Amino acid sequence: ILPEDYRKVFLPLELGAEFTAKDYAALSGIRGRATYSALSFLCQKGFIEKWEKRGRSYIYKRKDLQ
Repeated sequence: ILPEDYRKVFLPLELGAEFTAKDYAALSGIRGRATYSALSFLCQKGFIEKWEKRGRSYIYKRKDLQ
């Protein structure tokens, strides 16, 4: 699988430049602990980064939309 394939499968087009795990779960259809596993994977592959914390939620930032 090519890196671009991961982006197509795991990063919904509707997802904005900044998002929370809750936003990601709602748009990707990935629920529960798998949400955090997918986000961790995307961070490791360099598609997104854990940006900052707002309240109790981490904000993730897409690198392809910067």
